[in-house]
Amino acid sequence: MQLTEHRITDSTGEYMRDVWLMTAPTDEPHRLCVFLDAEYYLRDMDCPPVISGLMQNGLISLESNGERRDCSAWERP
Repeated sequence: MQLTEHRITDSTGEYMRDVWLMTAPTDEPHRLCVFLDAEYYLRDMDCPPVISGLMQNGLISLESNGERRDCSAWERP
């Protein structure tokens, strides 16, 4: 798995945010995991090896079953 850093900018060009993309070892459509404030997960938790280990042990899957979930109705605690 490869981790690449990118920068996104809002439509006004005033706000920028760094984002990291960890690509899966496949060209097929697959699931995407998004971490907000990823600096913490990368620096303090060393998350990429954890995710890779979970995938290798079959605890998380890249396979997409084609379902789309509407998260807009989810409530926050």
